[in-house]
Amino acid sequence: MYAFSELKPNCGAGAILVYYCFMSRPGYRARGRYAGRIISVLLIGMLSGCEAWWNKPEDRAQAFIEAFIYAPSETAKLRDIAQLPAERNPQELVEGLGARVALDFLRAKQAQGIQLNLVQSAVKHSDASHRIISIRVTDASSVAAVNKDVVFQVYMEKNQQNPWRIVRVTH
Repeated sequence: MYAFSELKPNCGAGAILVYYCFMSRPGYRARGRYAGRIISVLLIGMLSGCEAWWNKPEDRAQAFIEAFIYAPSETAKLRDIAQLPAERNPQELVEGLGARVALDFLRAKQAQGIQLNLVQSAVKHSDASHRIISIRVTDASSVAAVNKDVVFQVYMEKNQQNPWRIVRVTH
């Protein structure tokens, strides 16, 4: 008790009063206002940054493959990710028997409860308005005897109306 009153004679004898005196200082209140402003600026920055993240073609390609595996019947979501007009079916973007079989294989694994990992493995720039993005799908379980990766090639192009749209998907 004496240590508090000797160090801070204006705050009182108890620890609660000492804490209260520190809380009522004008400098502490100013720091609280600055912290509130910083938090609000960070929150606004994070909310406005979501659109910039979504417009990256690599993330759009990964989200498309993930939606094709986990929710193939949600055509509105697939159209939105691929930037397709309403009259086009997202299933038309999958080219080749190999890609269709690979998607069915991954859907069967997911239905069995196997956790899948999607990773962007490579990006090829043919020119400024075309990209080929490789998405590698692996299973996260170490129980599987054979851990084979499935790699999809997502072809994307950029135009004036839609920033990046998916043109086709191959295996």
